[in-house]
Amino acid sequence: MTSLSSYMRRIWRASLTPDALLSAEEACEALPGRPEMTAPWLECNVLPAGEIAGLVVFRWGTILAAVAGTPATTTPHTVQPTPVTTWRGVASALGVSEDTVARHRREHDERTERPWFPTTEAVQEWWRKMHEPRPLRRSAR
Repeated sequence: MTSLSSYMRRIWRASLTPDALLSAEEACEALPGRPEMTAPWLECNVLPAGEIAGLVVFRWGTILAAVAGTPATTTPHTVQPTPVTTWRGVASALGVSEDTVARHRREHDERTERPWFPTTEAVQEWWRKMHEPRPLRRSAR
């Protein structure tokens, strides 16, 4: 984006009133960031104000309120997953008690060493696999 177009964009954004109606494309242009990042955010966080001539429109004031209510976070590309390295952490990732994890480990899994899962999703995947029905074995005759 050239400096002139960037400057014009800032002037345009500053001139918007809370009652201004914007298409999704215009709203994404008004928000800071790349459209491929702002479009999904807009879709998830802001209810459309209505539809005009088949075009979904958003109220600028509603968008600003959603931005103000969104907690500041880092981008997904910079977040490093935290490994789960204790059975207490496993229980926390699953939302169950440590006793429940210990009981299910005894019943379904022989794992006794200290756990190491790269992410909470890996913990949940391990839990699901542990509870999958096992295939029946056919005896050889």
